[in-house]
Amino acid sequence: MSLDQCEGLRQCAISLLASMATSNIRQWADELGVPLAYLYADNADLAEVILAFGLLPESEQRHLAMELKARVSPPATRTRPARKARATPRKR
Repeated sequence: MSLDQCEGLRQCAISLLASMATSNIRQWADELGVPLAYLYADNADLAEVILAFGLLPESEQRHLAMELKARVSPPATRTRPARKARATPRKR
């Protein structure tokens, strides 16, 4: 087996293992009745937020997502276009 074939086989194996793991975790989330992201949450507070968010209707999820994004995004600032420098100084 060549080095290229071995590398291709390794990538296929990694891909297969990742998809198997994801499908198993998805099945586990379905059986528990929780969103998939709930199982990947870093802490209990985030997990509770994900769980509560998943219980909302889609329209409310979109509304809440927009509201949260607005709260954490820096305020939009209007910038003026830069003025062009004059070729000759202004006479007074």
